[in-house]
Amino acid sequence: NKSNILGDVYSLIGAFVYSFFATYLKYIYDKNENSYDLMEILGYIGLYNTLLIPIFIGFIHITKIESFLFPTSIQFLYIVINALIGTVICDLLQNYGNI
Repeated sequence: NKSNILGDVYSLIGAFVYSFFATYLKYIYDKNENSYDLMEILGYIGLYNTLLIPIFIGFIHITKIESFLFPTSIQFLYIVINALIGTVICDLLQNYGNI
C-alpha cells in the first residue's frame, strides 16, 4: 500500500533527523562544555516545540491534509500509563543508579 510505504519513509526520515540532532548536540556540548548549559538548550527545545507544534497541527487540520481527533478516555489512560512507565519510572531508576 502506497500510504504504508510513505509512513515508513517518514519514520525513517524522523529517526535519521533525531539521530543527527542527538549526535550533533553531544558533539557541540563535549567540544564547548563550559560555554553551553545543556539543560537550558533542552529547555528551549521544549519551549519551541510547545509553542510551534500546536500551530503546525492546527494548520494541517484546517487545510484537511490530516484530520486530528482528541483521544478517547481509554486512549488517554494508555498515554498516561505509557508516560509514567516510559519516562518517570525510567528516569527515577536511572537517577537511583547514578547515586
